[in-house]
Amino acid sequence: VTLSAKFLYYSTSTGDVIAADKNSGKIIWRKKLNRGIATQPVLFRGLIIYGESHGSLRAVDASNGEEVASYDPGHGILAT
Repeated sequence: VTLSAKFLYYSTSTGDVIAADKNSGKIIWRKKLNRGIATQPVLFRGLIIYGESHGSLRAVDASNGEEVASYDPGHGILAT
């Protein structure tokens, strides 16, 4: 789990990355991975960055989950 001033970010064993309101628990956005599971989300300069176990390194806007960038290393990513 990664915390910011307003949100809680976490990945699930079912292949989702979720942003929830820290106070209410309401889900703000959800990203469904095509394959595998995500690493722990990392907050960096307004972005949530996570790796996919069978895919790419992804950077999404922390406030709305919109993808900003991705990089495919060819073998997936397992470490934070």
